[in-house]
Amino acid sequence: MGIGTSSGIEGCSFYDVDSEHIRALEDREQFMGSDDDIGSMSNDDDDPWDVLVAAEPEQFLETATWAGPEDAPKATEALSTLPRCTRGARSNSFEQMPPNSWCQGWGEDFRVRQGPRYQETGLKVESKPCLYNCVGIDVYHSAKPIRNIGSKIRVPVLPFAVPGSVPGVLVVNIQLPTHKQGRPWVMKKPKAGDGDSVNVVLTYVMRRSTMLQMQDMASAPPALHLLEQYFMLAPKVEDNGLDGKGDFRGRCKLIAQVTPIPRAIASFNGRPALVTDDGRLYMNGTNATMDININDWALPVRTALYSMGGLGPGDAPGKMSKAKVKLAICIEPREDELMPEQILGSVQLANLALRDSMVEWQGALRDMGPQS
Repeated sequence: MGIGTSSGIEGCSFYDVDSEHIRALEDREQFMGSDDDIGSMSNDDDDPWDVLVAAEPEQFLETATWAGPEDAPKATEALSTLPRCTRGARSNSFEQMPPNSWCQGWGEDFRVRQGPRYQETGLKVESKPCLYNCVGIDVYHSAKPIRNIGSKIRVPVLPFAVPGSVPGVLVVNIQLPTHKQGRPWVMKKPKAGDGDSVNVVLTYVMRRSTMLQMQDMASAPPALHLLEQYFMLAPKVEDNGLDGKGDFRGRCKLIAQVTPIPRAIASFNGRPALVTDDGRLYMNGTNATMDININDWALPVRTALYSMGGLGPGDAPGKMSKAKVKLAICIEPREDELMPEQILGSVQLANLALRDSMVEWQGALRDMGPQS
């Protein structure tokens, strides 16, 4: 499995989604190139545009129109050295990834809430395919966490309109603490607030099949009704909300499956982590941005990520450089009518060396407000 470049499809215009190149893509053997790659598609991967963006996002980005501040960097083009690798077949994609790379994951690799009466049964089932595809990951180093990075970068414009309040582009910034005088803060934050950080920025774009389902909400799956509710209610939450856990915004969660798993965090492996007081959601004119500040996570996880993730000032790369991670984001349903749960987006990460991958952030650190 090698580092991805392009699909080799000529004359591909993403702003004419019903043109000849889409019909050509329906010949999947010609497009995907091999039996292994054809096997990577799940049963619901029947939209050619979705298939192409999942397998070769560079093809979309190369022809995309970009929106945001004129002199701002483009999302996915930070020049950080975390390249995308070929996705391959779901059956062996994870095992064949080269070190320090990423690729699109599969929502079906995660078990999610299934109603009715989930609180009584605890039943979980395989998720349906992701609602969004990841098109790139940037890794920035900064003196403090970058607040609302979506207002400070340019993002790709989708070749179709998304109905309602749900964003077509979703930016997720996982803010990792590095060190304070050679070690992470322990019991509470320093009085000066958050300090030196590595920002892992994932840019997701809505799948066209998701948009098509949203055009008829009467027949849309429950996950899309939940998504619509989330982006109507969550942006209105101030600070940590009335319940201190983000209110409706606090339904966002991360799920990580780590292989091999360090013993210190084995009990957390594969368990959903709600983004509560550690999360902030920003609705920008071009995207929605979710900040997830690991500085606010539980001490054992925070310390483990610091010591094992190679985030300290020393030369050791950390145990995470020997591990592979399947990472997913979703919105948690708590009512029967909003189940089953469904993964928003998923990526696979292999043997990360974040300190080697990161580049220095040159822009502002504070929230600049919505950008059109």
